[in-house]
Amino acid sequence: LHRNVSRWLYLDEKNLAVLESIGLEEIQSKQTFNALPECNSPRRCRVALRCELDLPQDAFALVIASRAIVEKGWEIAIDAVRKARGESGRDIVIVLIGTGPEADRLAPIIQAEPWVYHLGFIENPRHILHAFDLGVLPSTFAGESFPLFLLECFDSGLPVLATDIGAIPKMIAAGGGDDGQLISYRLQPAEMSDAICCRLVALLTDDARLEAARISSAIAARAFTMDRLIDAYEDTFRDASGRISTSLDLKLEG
Repeated sequence: LHRNVSRWLYLDEKNLAVLESIGLEEIQSKQTFNALPECNSPRRCRVALRCELDLPQDAFALVIASRAIVEKGWEIAIDAVRKARGESGRDIVIVLIGTGPEADRLAPIIQAEPWVYHLGFIENPRHILHAFDLGVLPSTFAGESFPLFLLECFDSGLPVLATDIGAIPKMIAAGGGDDGQLISYRLQPAEMSDAICCRLVALLTDDARLEAARISSAIAARAFTMDRLIDAYEDTFRDASGRISTSLDLKLEG
């Protein structure tokens, strides 16, 4: 691997630990990012979408789209919304998109609480995210690096609250977002739901802060386009091929 790979691309620093664990400390590496293909289909009317999803038009709607596993924080998000509803007196709902064991485990809560919606698996949730008001991802998943769900939120102009795991802080910072949109992934579940509740209520009571978060998402979307990713890969391959050519020339001259 050390002999045959001239440049390693990684999404988050922790990815490099795998290479170091097999003795590849001295390598040429470059951080890259994920991107979404361009979405050319027109967005459907938000009002019509909410009617179709049976969501109240005036409710502040959070959304999370992920595998339904404990580490993605579905229960934490639900608990945070429960607390925020009590503290703010606002009609806040949460929409869960995805399937997995947590969906089954949380089924009694989903069925009991009229402000919790589970849409199950959706092939491309990106097409409906603009029906919501905030993306939330309280992930503690050890393999979290550059989550596509946040890119989908950015693409929809949706502000986000997320944990500071993997490359998420860099994703939010790329749009000029701040630490007010981040929650420590090292917190215990109850502490994390408290922190999300606090951030959520702050956004609900400060229109300027909420608008700034929306703007930062739109800016971040422009930072992680497919065109930018293609350019980055082209630069990387061009540089790598130049290094290989130079190395071969030196060998031939020798």
